[in-house]
Amino acid sequence: MMILAASPSDVLYMLDNGADFKSLNVGGMHFKKGKKQLLYNLYVDAVDLGNLYRICKKGVEIEGRIFPKDEKVNIIRLVEKKYLEVCE
Repeated sequence: MMILAASPSDVLYMLDNGADFKSLNVGGMHFKKGKKQLLYNLYVDAVDLGNLYRICKKGVEIEGRIFPKDEKVNIIRLVEKKYLEVCE
């Protein structure tokens, strides 16, 4: 099953309210003012990073790719590193 969400905050809301899934694909979060590039197809701000960090702490694998044929990139380490940099 695939569920589309507009942002990591929506995914976190689902998890906090009983949804149970083990994997999240965050492809196609496009550039907007104030967002920084995490991967070639993934731009995040401090709020996105915080929410992605909370999601991964719930045991959800976070991968970054747009198309199924793209290489699966586990971005948890990137998220943790960038989140901790923002918090300093």
